[in-house]
Amino acid sequence: MKELLSQLPERQVEAITLRYFDGFSVDEIAQIMGVTDKSVRNFLYKALFSLRQTREVLISSILIVWSLSHF
Repeated sequence: MKELLSQLPERQVEAITLRYFDGFSVDEIAQIMGVTDKSVRNFLYKALFSLRQTREVLISSILIVWSLSHF
């Protein structure tokens, strides 16, 4: 997970960490980061979107390797 997060922009990592690891609300994160609630939601959305895309690529790669090794 740490490696996946390291590929994201710093502000997205900060927002993800504060939200999902530290348990802060969007309002609290906005205050901590000195940005608007909308910006925090944007950071979270973009980070989660990127992580989902990375997950899909990893799953596809695993399936390809598995299928090639079984033929």
